[in-house]
Amino acid sequence: MSLSKQLLLLLSLIFFIIFSASLILSINNIKSYLEVESQFHVKDTATSLGLSLSPHMKNEKDPILETMMTAIFDTGYYREMRLVNIDNQELVKLTNPKTVPGVPQWFINWVPMHVATAVSEISSGWHMTGKLYVTTNPSYGYLKLYQQAKSTLIVSGLIFLAAIILLITVLRFTLRPLKDIAEQAEQISAGHFTSITQLPWTYEVRNVALSMNSMSNKIGQMISRLDRRLEIVSESMKQDPLTKLLNQATFEVSLKQALSGFKGEGFAALIKFDDLGFLSKDKGNEAVNNLLREFSAILRSTEKFSTTAYRLQGSEFALLFPGFSDKEMLRLIKQLK
Repeated sequence: MSLSKQLLLLLSLIFFIIFSASLILSINNIKSYLEVESQFHVKDTATSLGLSLSPHMKNEKDPILETMMTAIFDTGYYREMRLVNIDNQELVKLTNPKTVPGVPQWFINWVPMHVATAVSEISSGWHMTGKLYVTTNPSYGYLKLYQQAKSTLIVSGLIFLAAIILLITVLRFTLRPLKDIAEQAEQISAGHFTSITQLPWTYEVRNVALSMNSMSNKIGQMISRLDRRLEIVSESMKQDPLTKLLNQATFEVSLKQALSGFKGEGFAALIKFDDLGFLSKDKGNEAVNNLLREFSAILRSTEKFSTTAYRLQGSEFALLFPGFSDKEMLRLIKQLK
């Protein structure tokens, strides 16, 4: 076998590894994003539906319970909904075993997605009357993931084909091994998007090296953009949209971490506004929102003392005081007043 054919086979394999690694990485990133989005979606559904069912749980045989659950369930985004009473007796159960057509079984087996389930406790006054279990249907996530994988595969295939054509043209004039280029391609397949700094003096090999550098930069930029996008989405999920404070889910994680790993003193303060409903009726929602924003700014001003402020839900807020003594905490609370 001639040297040009050997190089052609070698570099074709390297390009295939690069595009395969890029495709797998892209699919995994999209899969992670869809799983996080599904978890938040099913949690919001369980919370809002649980609040809607709460007034009707006094009569467990009330048909409106199933009617309200069916209205949400029929959207098709959920695999199962179960409503149980305080004795764990099943009141309503809705299931949807159907899958979205168009996604082959081998793809589902190859890329298993986590099925998100959320539980909402239903209470009437101070007494818990039941629980609502909501499980998402992963079929829509699989459909989005499969469509994205197909489009990525087509684009990668076209780029791969164009690269092979360019490679064949270059290899006709190349009689020496392209060791530096092969090593660079292996680095890219491992996730290190390096560039060849010392370009070969041969004109033909120089062109190939420049092409590899360009491809490395583009793939690296593509991965960086995707990582930044996922980071932005992740940060937005941690914040309350109105006050820009960290939300309840972040507070729960921070509190667990503080309780499990922190050594020393520390405090958590819970703050709640009363009669916001009356204020909203009297002054309007915008006045309430402005009040919450102003109060959030006051809480945020304490972060220069190493505190962390959170908005839990509605009119409830929290402050974490890691490393504070009781005197330091009380002194800062008095300043807030």
